[in-house]
Amino acid sequence: YKVVQVIINASADTQPKNVVVSDLTTNSITISWVTDSSVTGAVAIYQNGSQKTQVVDSRGSSRKLTHYVEISGLEPDSSYDFTIISGSDKYISEGSKKFVFDTAPITPQQVTPNSIYGQVTMGTGDQPIIYAVLSDKSTYPASATVKSDGTWLIDLASLRQISDKSLVTVSDTSSIAVVVIASANRGAVVEGAYSTLFNTDGNLTSSNGLVITERSDMYSYIPDGAKLIAYNEIPEEEEPVVEEPVVE
Repeated sequence: YKVVQVIINASADTQPKNVVVSDLTTNSITISWVTDSSVTGAVAIYQNGSQKTQVVDSRGSSRKLTHYVEISGLEPDSSYDFTIISGSDKYISEGSKKFVFDTAPITPQQVTPNSIYGQVTMGTGDQPIIYAVLSDKSTYPASATVKSDGTWLIDLASLRQISDKSLVTVSDTSSIAVVVIASANRGAVVEGAYSTLFNTDGNLTSSNGLVITERSDMYSYIPDGAKLIAYNEIPEEEEPVVEEPVVE
């Protein structure tokens, strides 16, 4: 017998696309995604089958194309399931696996703030999300929302290895990708060595400006280990297939 998951009752307008896990710490995490149409977005967190909390987009409960939910108050080194609530639909899985994440364990590593910031040139109505990640795709991204005036700030101290969730130290020679997402087909990317992209105070140089344009390759810069695929909560029951017996 083969188990098949079928997607039904899900609107293409509300289905979360390009779900990204970022800013993973011992007690918090950020979950972000995009939709084809402007809808409301929230995340419900579960532990051992019991709902712990439900959190709306950090920018409020208005309808958006980009969705950014910051979850805090979690326990270190613990597993959680989550459901994305997009409009009136709920999404709980990536293929045959439920949405799940593990918080980082407590370690003696010290966190040293390392902020980067800059300006995004965007279009009317854009509400972008911005990510910073090592170019070798070994880390969960650090992320933030872009303010209405186009300014943004990200703390690279939140970068952690996907393999063991240990903290990462960024040096002048570290290669970094800064990715802006305004919708599934609009964004901007700059990539290069830290010392080439940023001034000594962490300001993105004017020669590496972020201008949102029509493009769809932004998520190729995000590590696969930080990306999920959303499927609808309610699978359709399939009729069993009865094979005719073979008569010898």
